[in-house]
Amino acid sequence: MIDPTCRNATSDYREQHSLASEKVGDGSRIAWRVSSTHNLREANECTWSLGSKGQQLANRVEGATTGGKPDPVPPLVRYRVYEIGTETGGTIGITYSGADCKAGDVPAPSSNTRRCYPVMWSPPDAPAADYEPYLDWFHTYVVTQVLEADNTGGAPVKQTDYTYPDGMAWGKEEDEFTEAKHRTYGDRKGYGRVQVRGGNPSSDEQTLTEYRYFRGITGAQVKDHEGVAVDDHPAFAGMTREKAVYDGQGGKLETTTSYTPWLSAATATMARTDLPALSESRSRTPASQLGRDVRPPGAACGARRGRGRGAARWSCGKTCSPATKAVLASSTAAVARPGSTGVSARAGANPGPQR
Repeated sequence: MIDPTCRNATSDYREQHSLASEKVGDGSRIAWRVSSTHNLREANECTWSLGSKGQQLANRVEGATTGGKPDPVPPLVRYRVYEIGTETGGTIGITYSGADCKAGDVPAPSSNTRRCYPVMWSPPDAPAADYEPYLDWFHTYVVTQVLEADNTGGAPVKQTDYTYPDGMAWGKEEDEFTEAKHRTYGDRKGYGRVQVRGGNPSSDEQTLTEYRYFRGITGAQVKDHEGVAVDDHPAFAGMTREKAVYDGQGGKLETTTSYTPWLSAATATMARTDLPALSESRSRTPASQLGRDVRPPGAACGARRGRGRGAARWSCGKTCSPATKAVLASSTAAVARPGSTGVSARAGANPGPQR
């Protein structure tokens, strides 16, 4: 616990790095963040050391382009953080997805929806300057679970699981300093849907919230759960399209909130050789969303209370599941105005972070 006498002292953080104790796949030792020390300069006795641990994951898909022959390039392996110590004595544990590609099993670059991507590159030990770069494949990973453990107060471990129902999108690179023949589909656009579940499925009833995102793909449309589509745009990349709250894992859809970003006309454009024209615009994400309650009228659980144009809070009836109570206790749904479809919104400030 934090000593009350430490709360008002001026603080700073000091990072400590060293060579990792274990060598990575190519036999080298890389710099690794060992700990971060939080020091209160006006109270020297108030210091916390925040440690972290890492696991080795392959960056490169070994043997992806050798046709079954031995790979002449050494493995490219790097650390990912899987454990973080907190200032209050707790621990945050992180689990990553597995590799999605392997030698002899990589997708076509232009239609790739998996967690690996092509790169035109020259390995570090490539020979002369006229060496021609070739297409190789690299892994990318996503977080699938986060565990938050209270090691001092005895609280139960908080578990959050992340699933990605649809495939990942990739775009063709638009680097102006790269020759056209060396550009490939390595621009990560992310996932269009992410499902977040809270609670341990073996002992708790899990909550379930699903998010839909814009990915900044020109010419694409992003739909909400009702199929209402909004044009995507590079300026919208990472913005939320819809948040949907369910009555726990396996339960019915309770409430949804849709977002429609605003984009101005282009304020400036620049033509580019062998690439689409570059344009400058202003964009905003919505501040006041028109949410929608999808439960049947008169449902005993989650009766609406509060009126007017502002947000309406929901109270739980006796038939609510523990998962719904947990969600509705802290959530606020905006009520659709008369005549509204309940799935569009005006522009405003950013409603929250994405990935």
